[in-house]
Amino acid sequence: MNYQINLNPLKTKMGKGLIAIFFIKCIFWGGIFVIQSCTKSINLHKFQELEIALKNFKEALDHQSGEILNLNQNLLTLKGTKSSLNESDSLKLEKDAKEALKPLVDESLELIEAYGLDLKELEYELDSIQIPEIALVGMALLAIEEEEEQLAFNYEALITTPVYANDLYDCALRSLGISALTEAFDRGIRSTAGKRMLKKAIVKVARRALGWIGAAWAAYEFGDCMDWW
Repeated sequence: MNYQINLNPLKTKMGKGLIAIFFIKCIFWGGIFVIQSCTKSINLHKFQELEIALKNFKEALDHQSGEILNLNQNLLTLKGTKSSLNESDSLKLEKDAKEALKPLVDESLELIEAYGLDLKELEYELDSIQIPEIALVGMALLAIEEEEEQLAFNYEALITTPVYANDLYDCALRSLGISALTEAFDRGIRSTAGKRMLKKAIVKVARRALGWIGAAWAAYEFGDCMDWW
């Protein structure tokens, strides 16, 4: 007796199985591709936001630099002619300092947020973020980004000691009086560790309670140290 085995159903099942596996692989790799594309798109968007925030802050600083320099000159003049400032002089200086720094405070907050820090968390920790010291943070961030940009395009600096980085350290410590910003610079200001140090630096600067006049003076000193004026 001849026995014949019908293989057609088996072949059909195997074919369907292979097709199913093929489609599963397509879906899997397609999903990975979509995720990677979305991640790249998000990162690009964040980078663009940061670049815009840096540009806006620099423009605001350029626009306000004249007022900062005038305020510094007025303060030196008053100190040179009077042994102490009266209430009227102090109120006038404070008003001028606020007008000079307020735009920088606003742009600094935009810049800080562009780095991925939560402004609500900062406000909870500091009670208020509309304070003059925040302008100093923006100035320091701009300085860090400008120094890193110089490093990226200066091949010689990659194989020699970056003197300008030392200048930034000195200016941050001498004018702002904090070391957390230099630590953020060391760890990469855009890295997770750098952002933690940035938040620490912001809190330290904010708690110095310089006031509008003191912050304006520190802003002048930092800009002068960085050869911005």
